[in-house]
Amino acid sequence: MRHAPCAKLAPVRDRIEPQDGTSAILAQLTAVKRGRRIAPSCERSAIMRTMIPMAFGLALIPAWAAPAAELPTSQGGWSFSVGGGFQIGPRYEGSSRTETTPLPVASAQWQSGSTWGTTFFASTDRGLGLAFGDEESFVFGVAMTYSGGRRESEDPRLRGLGNIDPSVLGGVFLDVPLGPISFRIDTQSDLSGETGTFVNIGLGAGIPITERLSLGASAFATWADADHMAAYFSVTRRQAQRSRAGLRPFDADAGFKSVTFGLDATYAFTPNWHLNLSGGVINLIGDAARSPISSRDVQPTFSVSLVFSF
Repeated sequence: MRHAPCAKLAPVRDRIEPQDGTSAILAQLTAVKRGRRIAPSCERSAIMRTMIPMAFGLALIPAWAAPAAELPTSQGGWSFSVGGGFQIGPRYEGSSRTETTPLPVASAQWQSGSTWGTTFFASTDRGLGLAFGDEESFVFGVAMTYSGGRRESEDPRLRGLGNIDPSVLGGVFLDVPLGPISFRIDTQSDLSGETGTFVNIGLGAGIPITERLSLGASAFATWADADHMAAYFSVTRRQAQRSRAGLRPFDADAGFKSVTFGLDATYAFTPNWHLNLSGGVINLIGDAARSPISSRDVQPTFSVSLVFSF
């Protein structure tokens, strides 16, 4: 199927506001219910989010990107994206050192054609999951993602603390459109029970600047339970004795651990090719900032990717 360019917007009364990962699903469900399909090049501009936080269990920085396009009627179906780029961010949550790593992008998504929309997705940023919702009220769903844990070899400050094993995270999410913005809450829990649960609460919005360029912004806070905080920010007496950096014992309690701000831009070269730029700042707060493991409270992130959608 030949897709219309992103510049071809829906009428004002039907225009779908741009959203981040799961909010993009809301746009898809809305479009399917109205008997049209969003161009993958517009849809996939929402999949690119800074992925460095995923490596240590943070919420991803949402990208609130391109507008939806009005296309010929299509009742659901498959869409795909592939691409890649690079990302820059802290070596671990709280590190003062940064690193540059590859950023693979791959996504497959299927939408039903029913009135109550259903979406199956599998991607490098959103994981594997199902979403349900309608055009006016909300989208909710379940998802599983991967956490890379943390290795003490990643940074001299971690030597002697031991490793945090990789794990599978499972959770639920709720996305509610509020006019030009979107409210989102999601939870992610370590299915092995080792590193606990964290919850993200935030807002985001996006706007088209030109026919090819769109910009977005987001802000959210992350709350973590005692098990999560203990795994990533506490230092036991035994760990303190083994610490090569001389870290003191510290007991991190449950509470809000960070506030994150993100900006993103998407430029569509063609209906299928687009460039994604995403940047953000993660600000550790509470016990996460006070922990001796953290050597920098404010941590910038940046990523760029080129994506082909079909």
